[in-house]
Amino acid sequence: MFGRKRRQEIGYFQDLVNAHDEAARALMPAGRWHEAYEHSSMALAAVYRLQDIDPGNPDNDPVLAAKLYNQATIARHVGDMKVALASATEAVELYEQLARRDPATYRTLLADAQARLGLLTSVSGDEKAGRSLRGRAAQTYREAASSDPDKEHDLARVLALQANVAWSTNREEAVEAAWEALRIFRRVRAPLAASDQEAFGMAALIVAKASLDGGRDRDVQDAVRDAVEQLRHGFERAPDDNAGWYAQSLALLARHHVSQGAVDKARQATADAARVLQQAPGARPGRADAEELIATLKERLAD
Repeated sequence: MFGRKRRQEIGYFQDLVNAHDEAARALMPAGRWHEAYEHSSMALAAVYRLQDIDPGNPDNDPVLAAKLYNQATIARHVGDMKVALASATEAVELYEQLARRDPATYRTLLADAQARLGLLTSVSGDEKAGRSLRGRAAQTYREAASSDPDKEHDLARVLALQANVAWSTNREEAVEAAWEALRIFRRVRAPLAASDQEAFGMAALIVAKASLDGGRDRDVQDAVRDAVEQLRHGFERAPDDNAGWYAQSLALLARHHVSQGAVDKARQATADAARVLQQAPGARPGRADAEELIATLKERLAD
């Protein structure tokens, strides 16, 4: 009797984990982070309860690692960096244990967790440690991609993340990583997942910025085209998360038009960039740079 009741209780909490996890995953692409945070926290609480009533079950470890990884991502978006760092650190520790037992299954998941922790560590002020974590993640993905081409998009996503974080502190590292990511994304098979579209757009955006500064018109044209196309998808899906980046891509397109003497096209792209920001007043990532680009363009085009 006790065994049956215990199995029922385990099944109940497993269903609870799955229900809250599915709800969180559905809310994340729409940028509804606070609601996703509630469901993610409840999913985690249910996993911890499973560990209490079913101790020693190895199936609980990968579930917990995955939920901690999601919690780190969501917590960052709602501004709870303490929880984000703690969850990401615990996720890496769990994936390290799992990868030692089953490297084929968990090696790339460990790399993804290391990349996430590297980003959060850099955002929190420890760039040296963050760069080391991102480098380890990229190397793991590179090794996996050498034997499995389907893993290339994972490598490209981590490289794009590395480029975005490094842009403000180490331009050479950022541009090198962005170019490698961009070349991979241009040859991988479509369709891309939402996270890959955003990474593709971010890599293209960084290459476009560097190419504009370096006067490489052909590279600018191709990179801006990719950035606008990929970041538009993100903006349509979750405006507050992506408006700043999408507006930047349109402003860079306007700068390219200016360099080519296409003033009317430049004015249109500048107006489109400003309109994107107006449509998402709550957007924060990338917004300040977009506003600065737009202001400079308006001043230049007014002459």
